[in-house]
Amino acid sequence: MLRYQESIRIAAPAELIYDLVADVTSTGDRSPECRRAEWLGESAKAVTGARFRGHNRWRGFAWWRNATITAADRGQEFAFKTEPGHGMYHDSTTWRYRFEPTGERATRVTESYEFSAPRWLQTMDTMLGRPKALRNGVHRTLANLKQTAESAAGNT
Repeated sequence: MLRYQESIRIAAPAELIYDLVADVTSTGDRSPECRRAEWLGESAKAVTGARFRGHNRWRGFAWWRNATITAADRGQEFAFKTEPGHGMYHDSTTWRYRFEPTGERATRVTESYEFSAPRWLQTMDTMLGRPKALRNGVHRTLANLKQTAESAAGNT
């Protein structure tokens, strides 16, 4: 299993930042890999068990994955797990955002992922540079989230 996490301080309330993250249809505005996402099924809101599909692109590869929300605690935590793909792409990633108020209308946001796949697929991903790209993606996503949240909170 490959894991990574990174944190950033954002001058905005935890609930505002949570609402941005939990609106999965806006993920493509912040992520360098996810281009867009849409809700699947009846629920079109961030509740545990709700499903959505993310459309991604990296190094000329394009794919989509369905995901299920595993934690939806406003202002505290938002997490989802991708469903294993078909064929050789039998992997899954759990993405998690934690929100810790730090006082003075600021929040420490931690984004993390855990990538679970057969060892041969982990090796292939490593050879292609995927772990580094994911780490860079987390960094860019958090920077974009900071800019969006601080602007929305009037703190830019």
